[in-house]
Amino acid sequence: MTQPTQNQDNTTVILRLDKWLWACRFYKTRSLAKDMIDGGKVQYNGQRCKASKTVEVGATIRLTQGTDERIVVVRG
Repeated sequence: MTQPTQNQDNTTVILRLDKWLWACRFYKTRSLAKDMIDGGKVQYNGQRCKASKTVEVGATIRLTQGTDERIVVVRG
């Protein structure tokens, strides 16, 4: 298991995938982000996952919004 990332004041930052997608404004609400993950519209490193998946630096997230498909690489 990889170590959680740390922010500048040396506290660990652990975020769920649904919360991360909502915080980055890919979806308007956290419950909508969870529904998209559960519906298979979001892939984490090429695989389906649960909304509770921990987001890690370097991960590739593929998400569908209507007819648009986005590929996002987590950098921080």
